[in-house]
Amino acid sequence: MTPEQQDQLVDMLAVTGEVMGNELKPGVIMVMVQDLAGFEFAAVANALVRCRRELTGKLTLKAIIEFAAPAAGWLSANEAWSLALPAADERNTVVWTREAREAFNIARPLLEDGDKIGARMAFIGAYERNVAMAKAAGAVPGSEVSEGWDKTLRAVAVEQAVSRGLLPAPRQEAVLALPNLSPEQVQANRSRIAELMRTWRESMRQAEADAVAEQARQRQEAREEFERERDEVVAQALAMDEERKRKDTP
Repeated sequence: MTPEQQDQLVDMLAVTGEVMGNELKPGVIMVMVQDLAGFEFAAVANALVRCRRELTGKLTLKAIIEFAAPAAGWLSANEAWSLALPAADERNTVVWTREAREAFNIARPLLEDGDKIGARMAFIGAYERNVAMAKAAGAVPGSEVSEGWDKTLRAVAVEQAVSRGLLPAPRQEAVLALPNLSPEQVQANRSRIAELMRTWRESMRQAEADAVAEQARQRQEAREEFERERDEVVAQALAMDEERKRKDTP
């Protein structure tokens, strides 16, 4: 928000609080303005309208943020993982959030060691923690561009990010440096990208299959461990029974 919009927000918060039955103190209003300054002014204004119309209790910062960013725009952990996975190859350009980047940095060593399942689990755990902390701080998702060295793949990644709404169009021009390609080069690059996409989809299917196989292995190990413990208990009981009979025998 601009300073002028923040000044407007002060009055809007004061009026909304009074309408909803809790007169906000100046210090409280200033803190709320600081926490809301990172949102679009229009989104906060609409959120205040919804608070007045839909809330039955007092006006709270949490309610305003929830209305200003429903679902907060955060990708699920699995969606973030699918977008982050190409970053394992330095050719690829990736558009992601800071939370996804930090989570992938934790998962990368496992991925490089060939442990796809462990890498995915590490990423999901770290990403969910990062997003939870960001939400608690009232933050909204912000896109970052991690540029790979392949300009053609960079163009595709940025265009996809723009179409998904992950990257504003004005930032597209700042990221891209499109090469002048002949029709033959364009077709060749499209074929190459299609092959890369097929490879990526196959790797994702394999990762899912590996996860299923790992779960089955763990269940089998748990079942075998249970059977071993059961057999030990039965053997001990039989031994105790035999010992008791031996002692009882004159």
